[in-house]
Amino acid sequence: HLGSSSVGFVAAVTAMRKKEHQKSCVKNAVSVVSGLGLIPHPEGGFFLETHRSGCEPMTTMGQTGYDCPPVSLVEEQGPSRSVRRPDGSALRNSLTSIYWMPTSSSPRLWLAVNLSDHVHYYHGGEPFDYILVEDGVLRRVTLGPDFSSGQRMQVAVKGGTWKAGLLRQGASDYCLIGEAVAPGFDFHDFSWISHNEVKKLGVSLAKVLLPYVKELAEGVAENIDGINEFYSDNDLQ
Repeated sequence: HLGSSSVGFVAAVTAMRKKEHQKSCVKNAVSVVSGLGLIPHPEGGFFLETHRSGCEPMTTMGQTGYDCPPVSLVEEQGPSRSVRRPDGSALRNSLTSIYWMPTSSSPRLWLAVNLSDHVHYYHGGEPFDYILVEDGVLRRVTLGPDFSSGQRMQVAVKGGTWKAGLLRQGASDYCLIGEAVAPGFDFHDFSWISHNEVKKLGVSLAKVLLPYVKELAEGVAENIDGINEFYSDNDLQ
């Protein structure tokens, strides 16, 4: 156990780091978009794919790259992934990584689920509050630099977990997040959570989650074809 002097020292160091962070971080989302070359993301905010095992990032339009040499693929046992792709393949790039940046004008992460594990890394800006539902149990966790208030610099999310979130308002108008995904991201493994699915969890959970249902806020949620059209329309290759 830490003594009172040790606890005080940790608190002082945390406060000092927080002040240094606030002074040094970029305040403007536009500067981050320009500096990193981010582009609009179909889930909202901005992003850039920085790694896809065996492939050049951003060349596969959010799908598994089967023709990228050298191919680095993994296969998960069971039908859950194979039934999602038109070609029936369960192979995925072993790892992908992106920057994702919600902003004050696009602060919300819409409720969705992905089959792959995600690890989220805090890189700067305001904290981001995640809402996670696994096996019908809701938990909240904040990605951010303030350890003294329980924020975490990394948030791991198991595949199959429902995930939503919201950017906190503050001096900066963004949160810059790194996301590692394994097996690598393929939008066939991703789906929005519908209004009807949320209501099945009961009144108390629905009250929390319904504001994050994309179809209620923006009309009918895009299906796989809609996400594919996003990549095609924006010519992201």
